[in-house]
Amino acid sequence: MSRISVLHLLSTRSFGGAELVAGQICRNLDRDRFAVAIACNGGDLLRKYRADGLDGIEIDASGFRPRQAAAFAGIVRKRRVDVVHAHGARAVL
Repeated sequence: MSRISVLHLLSTRSFGGAELVAGQICRNLDRDRFAVAIACNGGDLLRKYRADGLDGIEIDASGFRPRQAAAFAGIVRKRRVDVVHAHGARAVL
């Protein structure tokens, strides 16, 4: 049975409530069932996720712009993402 690929998307680079919850979800998902990655705007937040052993991806998700949308689509295709969990209004865009 193949694992379900889940990508958590945050539109920030600083640590707050949504970022804490996203990290907790990623750390606690069953790795036998889920392939988990977390994407954010970089900075200290990305460094923290990677230091915690998470598969961290840097992407500008601060709003909708064609170049960023194309980069996001490329990540989804390359990683064969099944589920995107967007945290926050800007990430939803």
